[in-house]
Amino acid sequence: MGAVTGKSRLSAVPSRSWLEMPTHGSATADPRPKYELEADALVIYRGDAVFVALQDEAVQENLVRHVDVRALSDEEGREFEASLPVPLAPPERPTGRIGLGDLVSWFARRVGIRECAGCRKRRRGLNRIPVWGWWARD
Repeated sequence: MGAVTGKSRLSAVPSRSWLEMPTHGSATADPRPKYELEADALVIYRGDAVFVALQDEAVQENLVRHVDVRALSDEEGREFEASLPVPLAPPERPTGRIGLGDLVSWFARRVGIRECAGCRKRRRGLNRIPVWGWWARD
């Protein structure tokens, strides 16, 4: 396999929203992101930096407010993914289904309630109950 070169191949790769932030701890002893990730995330470590792809836009916006967290542009994100030794699966596309957990979470964020670990666990459980798109097949 050859290296990905040229913009035409890079632009064909679907893009994720990537954040770059420093790690907390040394690179040799239990490195972790400096800031807590309050959602499911794809985390890749490179030296003193950690690259994070999140699907939850609210969590992403909160992280970008820190001075040492940087959002990668779409082109930088595609270049980063192309530089990885193993190709990543394309980002998931929404199926059109909305679960009860996502609905409750959306409403709670709108009224100013922050989501904790227990809330995320309940959200996953409640998402088994579809409120929209239940008629669609997988």
